[in-house]
Amino acid sequence: MPASASCPALDLLTDLPDTARDAVLAAVRDQPGQLAVELAGVGDGRKPRGRRHPLLPILMVAIWAVLGGARSYVAIAEQWRHCADHLHIGAAGTWWAPLLKSGAPSMWTIRLALCKLDVAALEAAVCRWATGQALAAVDAARAATGTARRRAAELRLVISIDGKTLRGTINAAGEQVALVAIMEHATRTILTQAAIVAGDEIAAARTALSQLAEVLDFSGGEGGAGVLVTGDALHTQRPLATWLAEQGGHYLFRVRGNHPTLEHYARSRAWKQVPSTRVYTRAHGRRESRTIRVLSLTQAQSAGIAHLMGGVAQVIAITRTRAPLDGEATAARKPIKTSRETVYYVTSLSAHEADPALLATWIRDHWALENGVHYVRDVTFCEDASRVRTGVGPQVMAALRNLAITLHRLAGQTNIAAACREHAHQPAASLEVVLAA
Repeated sequence: MPASASCPALDLLTDLPDTARDAVLAAVRDQPGQLAVELAGVGDGRKPRGRRHPLLPILMVAIWAVLGGARSYVAIAEQWRHCADHLHIGAAGTWWAPLLKSGAPSMWTIRLALCKLDVAALEAAVCRWATGQALAAVDAARAATGTARRRAAELRLVISIDGKTLRGTINAAGEQVALVAIMEHATRTILTQAAIVAGDEIAAARTALSQLAEVLDFSGGEGGAGVLVTGDALHTQRPLATWLAEQGGHYLFRVRGNHPTLEHYARSRAWKQVPSTRVYTRAHGRRESRTIRVLSLTQAQSAGIAHLMGGVAQVIAITRTRAPLDGEATAARKPIKTSRETVYYVTSLSAHEADPALLATWIRDHWALENGVHYVRDVTFCEDASRVRTGVGPQVMAALRNLAITLHRLAGQTNIAAACREHAHQPAASLEVVLAA
């Protein structure tokens, strides 16, 4: 099983002889990993009287179980019960052995603990850990590939933000739990999430970004490039753009009909006079071309639309043309139709901070949040089919899934379903990854 990138000691195991491997394991097992340190501060909402099982081991075992594909409280309890030998052998002589003296908790105990915990503290702890791991992984990748010598714009930390409804959480009133997640582009790791209250996704986005701002300097620090936030049309809001500017960050947002005046402004530019860059791709039985045109605004032009969106430095138009490959239209069960669409974006980055190629890359990578996170949670972890809906349980389970996906991504896994099966088949090695994270 690939070692997690979150533990330098475990990264060495595959290259060490047995005696040296045992020495490394002994060194890292005496103290908790950073994830456990962060989770130790999460408040337990259960009443103290009669509490036998501390919250920390329940959280750690829950992560261990979800890492192997567990989808419910029952599956977490079964993991603890069926793999108790691995659990106690792995914990023997370590920092958390005393925490397991009460034995395996029931499903009801796990359910109560996860539904009653301080979810805000949990999200903050996960945010601190995931952000640190993502930054370390990005820095290591840059150092290994020599990209540290490239210009600052290409080293910019880029994050996507998008919302998702947990369909299985519908209650008698017809309400469903919805969450906003933030993903880092380079590593595809989930940094944090926040609950959408009363359908206000913008407020939830602000909450998630504010939580991230507590552990991450959006301005990039001295000589840094700053953080870029990508979002769909729903997040194209002037208050959010203003807040990002105050934090020293930047935005790249899509413009659609929910901002008709701004959309009209983008559409009415003299695009035929703007130089274009075109990219061709062939996949999935079709050929596709993307033409990007980027129009830089003067300070006067930017000030003229400040009442619509503050700090706009460039307006982007992308024309996508899709057509079937020769012979594919008749061979496919459903004919592929030729289509053409033009979409518009605005960004606070100037032309010298982001060229058309970078902008096109960031726009495409934004959808990795939908394909690499939301889709994985729906298909691999069956999130929409989950009937967990009591208390903060749905958000906690989503946070555990995010942690599992992040651990798999940091370990270099691209097929999360296969990674879950691998961890399920090797519970002892999987436990080491969780304890050392």
